Amino acid sequence: MDCADRLLLVDGHHLFHRTYNALPRSIVGTDGAPIQGVYGFAGAFLRLVRRFSPTHVCVPFDPLNIPGVPGIGPKTAAALLTHYGTIDALYVALPSLPARQADLLRTHQERVHLNHRLVTIVTTVDVSTDMEGYRWANAELWTASALLAALDLRQ
Repeated sequence: MDCADRLLLVDGHHLFHRTYNALPRSIVGTDGAPIQGVYGFAGAFLRLVRRFSPTHVCVPFDPLNIPGVPGIGPKTAAALLTHYGTIDALYVALPSLPARQADLLRTHQERVHLNHRLVTIVTTVDVSTDMEGYRWANAELWTASALLAALDLRQ
């Protein structure tokens, strides 16, 4: 980015949460599902874009609350991972764990591997470093209503 570029960094999770709770539940999509969060997020986001006229936009969201293994709390899970280093090494060491922990981990092995996959940051994606390709364009053309209509979500 050069000196004339402006990055708009928006806390997506916070903005969605605020707009979801600020608007009435009567805002629904064509299927009757509540969309007040999407509607509010879109409107607030577009107002930010118009106000700051960014050349680039980044909207990260907080990770979802991913359930762990029932019966093994966060402190124990962290201690196990610190001790064994990886999920695979932990599962190799199951016979040396206390029976209750080993049984719980064995019972929820599929969940553990899925959770590991969900929280692992993928670094092998081929993403262009040409910032021009990420330049924000035509922000004036969109309103929250137009965006929702394009997504087939209507108030």
